[in-house]
Amino acid sequence: MERVPNGISAAYAALTKLTAVGLHAVRKSQPKGNKSILVAGCRPVGLAVIACFQLIDAVRVIAADYSPKRRTLAKKWVQIRSSIRPPKTLTKVIY
Repeated sequence: MERVPNGISAAYAALTKLTAVGLHAVRKSQPKGNKSILVAGCRPVGLAVIACFQLIDAVRVIAADYSPKRRTLAKKWVQIRSSIRPPKTLTKVIY
């Protein structure tokens, strides 16, 4: 647990961990050029990852989630342009 500095709201402080996860995903993947990135899941961590990837103008972000409601929220909250509903079973995971 970290102490929140004076002047930082609780709402802002609560987003720091999510943002750190998103930035880590961007750094780890090292997207180059005009690439497409698929983010699986539109819950809070997924939305943070999407938001951080959107900081890279050359990257197209696609959100995947089973829930139509969460896909709609991703379009509204992080202005995602493309979303898909993944198949029930995935046969291959690519890192």
